[in-house]
Amino acid sequence: MPSATTGQAIPIPEPGSFLAMLSDSERDALIARGSVEHRGAGKTIFREGEDGTSVLVLLSGRVRAISADGSGTMTTLGPGSLFGELSAICGKPRSATVLALEDARLLALPAQEYTAFLEADSKIANALLRRYIERSHMIDGLRGS
Repeated sequence: MPSATTGQAIPIPEPGSFLAMLSDSERDALIARGSVEHRGAGKTIFREGEDGTSVLVLLSGRVRAISADGSGTMTTLGPGSLFGELSAICGKPRSATVLALEDARLLALPAQEYTAFLEADSKIANALLRRYIERSHMIDGLRGS
């Protein structure tokens, strides 16, 4: 189904991903706030330590987040996944390097646009808050904290 905003096909997100929790109209609203970028397989999307000024949504392909602290691969993400948001919101450096495992199509949102999107719908913001808490507990478990 094409997006009413861009005319492009709305991506089919993986179940449980960020995009999967949005309605078609919410996806259109999100897509209207950003720009689509492409990265070839093996290319770096961003590096650990860089300034986080944007939030990314993976529209197609797979990416891997890798930490330089010696723990190696943190996670592999598929279509519909959101990443880079904590750095962008908090104004902190990126906490991992993200590499494209396959050709990837990404929605890049300036941090202000992502924040405005969340402020427009508290249901989405609350669902993401739950995910952040779950992710924090998972990361603590991996690090043995």
